[in-house]
Amino acid sequence: MTKKCYFTFPNTHQAIRAEKALAKENLEYKMVPVPRSISSSCGIALCCLPGD
Repeated sequence: MTKKCYFTFPNTHQAIRAEKALAKENLEYKMVPVPRSISSSCGIALCCLPGD
């Protein structure tokens, strides 16, 4: 089982802002729905592997 890191945000504006910053640095990530086991206001999370 691969461990994953999820970054949650209070709103979609912050999620998109983080996505742009990661893309600018050429870091690997994926926008995903927030897993049910995690709470978030906007429902969007950035997912990446630890160490990326």
